[in-house]
Amino acid sequence: MSKFQLILAIIFAAFAVLAVVIFSGLMPGTGDVGGKVVLWGTLRKADMGPLLEDFSRINKPVMVVYEEKNNDTYENDLLNALASGQGPDLFLLPDDLILTFSDKLVNISAQALPEKVFRDTFIQEADLYRMPEGVLALPLAVDPMVMYYNRDLFDEAGIVTPPKTWDEFPALVSKFTRKDSFGNLTRGAVAMGSYDNVSHAKDILAFMMLQGGNPIITRDSTGGLVVSIDSRQSSATQMNPFEQSLRFYADFANPAGSSYTWDKSRPLSQNAFMKGDLAVYIGYASELFTLRAKNPNLNYDITSLPELKDASRKIVFGRMQGVAVARTSKNTALAYRAATLLIGKDFAQKFSLRFSLPPARRDLLANKPAEPFYAAMFYDSALLARGWLDPGPKKTDAIFRSLVDDVVSGRSMPVQSISDAVTRLDVILKTYKKSTRP
Repeated sequence: MSKFQLILAIIFAAFAVLAVVIFSGLMPGTGDVGGKVVLWGTLRKADMGPLLEDFSRINKPVMVVYEEKNNDTYENDLLNALASGQGPDLFLLPDDLILTFSDKLVNISAQALPEKVFRDTFIQEADLYRMPEGVLALPLAVDPMVMYYNRDLFDEAGIVTPPKTWDEFPALVSKFTRKDSFGNLTRGAVAMGSYDNVSHAKDILAFMMLQGGNPIITRDSTGGLVVSIDSRQSSATQMNPFEQSLRFYADFANPAGSSYTWDKSRPLSQNAFMKGDLAVYIGYASELFTLRAKNPNLNYDITSLPELKDASRKIVFGRMQGVAVARTSKNTALAYRAATLLIGKDFAQKFSLRFSLPPARRDLLANKPAEPFYAAMFYDSALLARGWLDPGPKKTDAIFRSLVDDVVSGRSMPVQSISDAVTRLDVILKTYKKSTRP
């Protein structure tokens, strides 16, 4: 055991009993460790600042100073800062960067945070932060994907309720789709089929895969990461589930098909929805206030994501934020204590209220707000939220883009596109297999 590992072992042994109590929700973090730690994230400082000022006042002598970073450069900025030893003590770790930063974090051992305590405390999607070597980050909040729909367009079409299953979507196309005199689309039912102008296209496809029972990335018997996408050719009697989802998605951009309602010539789907030119928009709970601010006159409502017909279980897609302790922190014990306090009941609840996002803690989700009307639905969606271990957001974005574009353009058949995607994903995973084995 190296000197660094020995120090970490002593730290976590000292905090083992305390951690169980903290995560069980019986009491806030206590102890004599105090000082200042720096937290990085992409959330607005105008929102995080007041929360952390209140946090530091309540939890003296622990002080957390927040630094807001650009969302577009966050990954590279953080990697460079940690590599140079000038990074933060703590940082907000979204679930799609778990593998990217897995070797740059202080792992919380099973002795400090037993699996049973973790699973009883947090929602199921939080399991993404659990690795064979320990917990990589402490879950703070979840941003569930939801379905926004234009009430005026639905009323005009004589549709009383929004679709509850994917099977209902093709029938909506003729009700909402509009074209100009040249045959160009001017209004759509739902934004699917293309990629670059569909907000969260990769997440929508990933959600469809998860609904079909495919975790996308899983572990083999040795603990190594492997691609679990089925790329086999569909049989005459049964279609490969992912091929079926890919064909369903692509059909909405097929001019020769009955589901044609969207193509790459259309604006970004979020913008089209805000202008009233899209009946259904699949986005995140956190987008609610963006939509409201950009078009306060838009008459829309929110409901949960569509289900698979006759599905045995219901899930939704979610994005999580966790609090991670940087391996390069100059005060690991203080950073660890601050992290436990940040995901404690008091701060997690205040964070949830400030950002209108459901907390990741089960005990807080048990008390659903009565108002505003959408809050209870967000809380329900949080419990159903699932995600996947994305081995690199930018790299997988390129893979999913090719997957869709090749099928829609006719450059390759779905099964070939899926096989190519699996090969490319496996290449990325090879860089993680060694470091993530138990």
